Amino acid sequence: MNELAPSHGDILAALFKRNEVTMTEIATLIHRDRSTVTQLVRKLERKGYVFSKENASDRRSSFVCLTEKGKSLEPFFKQVTKDLYTRAYSGMTDEEISRFQQLVGKIYHNMD
Repeated sequence: MNELAPSHGDILAALFKRNEVTMTEIATLIHRDRSTVTQLVRKLERKGYVFSKENASDRRSSFVCLTEKGKSLEPFFKQVTKDLYTRAYSGMTDEEISRFQQLVGKIYHNMD
């Protein structure tokens, strides 16, 4: 994955959850400003991972979608995510994990 930066991963992860997303929606989902998202998406387009298509209901915006090359990365991302969670939660009980997730959720909500 040498040609992708971690910030590209945020965009790809958002697209794995939805088939098509506007730039504004991506910016909201990954907590980045729209201009940064636009630059990152353009790089992903040049590398062949995503493409843009017209939003028929609002011509001022367009949808970002995964190409087949982009879709092929999903199993890799899922495995990396699983490995990270396994490592992060190592030695913790299910109760501890649940409580930790609740607390992080509260912090996240407070910062939003």
